[in-house]
Amino acid sequence: MNLFADYTDFFERKLVEQDRNRHEGIDYWRDKLFSYLIMILAPVSIIAYIPSVFMSIWSNIYALAVFDTIALISLFIIVFSSNISIKSKKILFLALFYILAVILMMYLGPNGPGYIYLLALSVLILLLYNSKAGYASIVLNFFLSLIPIAAMEIGTYDSTIFDEYALGAIAAFSMNLLMMNVITVVGVAIIIEGMQKSFIQENTLRKQLKNESIKLNEARIKAEQSDKLKSAFLANMS
Repeated sequence: MNLFADYTDFFERKLVEQDRNRHEGIDYWRDKLFSYLIMILAPVSIIAYIPSVFMSIWSNIYALAVFDTIALISLFIIVFSSNISIKSKKILFLALFYILAVILMMYLGPNGPGYIYLLALSVLILLLYNSKAGYASIVLNFFLSLIPIAAMEIGTYDSTIFDEYALGAIAAFSMNLLMMNVITVVGVAIIIEGMQKSFIQENTLRKQLKNESIKLNEARIKAEQSDKLKSAFLANMS
C-alpha cells in the first residue's frame, strides 16, 4: 500500500503544480487527471510496446517499430524531465499521440487504432484544457483523418493496407469519426461545464461563509470589549 502511495506521489510531484492549493480551482484537478493518466500509461505502454514492436517487425513494418520505440522513449523523457514545465508536458504528450495516431492510420489503415486514438485525444484535450480546445480538436481530427486520402490522391503514398478500401469507404470512416467526435466531445463538455459551474458556486459560497464567519468573530470581539468597558465603568462608579 505504501509502495502504491509513493508511486502516485511521484507522478503528482512531477505533473501537478506544487504551489497550488489543493482546492484552489479546476486547473489543479486537470493537472491531477494528467498525472493519473501518465501514472497508468507508463507501465501499460511498456507492456504494450513489446508485442507491438514484435508484430511490426513480423509484418515488415519497420517504420512503425522505430516510431514505437521513439514514442516510448519520448514519453519517459516528458515524464521524468525536470526542465520541462507541466504546461509543456501536456502539449508534448498530446502532440506525441497525435503523431502516433497519424502513423497508425497510414500504416494500418481503418483496421488499426489510429482513428480510435483521434477520438480519444479529443476527449483528453477537453478534459485537460477546456471546451474550446475540445471543439478545435474535432476540426483537427477530421483533417488528419483525410491525410491518407490526400496522400493516395496525390500519389505520394502507396500502401496495400488501403487496397481493399475504396476512397469513398475511407471518406466514410472520416465522416463517422467526425460524427462520433462531435457527439462525444459535446456530451462530455456539457457535463464538465456543469461540474465547473457547480465548483465555482461552491467556492463562492465557501468564501461568503468564511467572510460571514470573520464578520461574526469581529462582532463578538467588539461585544466582549464593550462588556469589559461597561463592567469597568460600573466598577468605577461603585
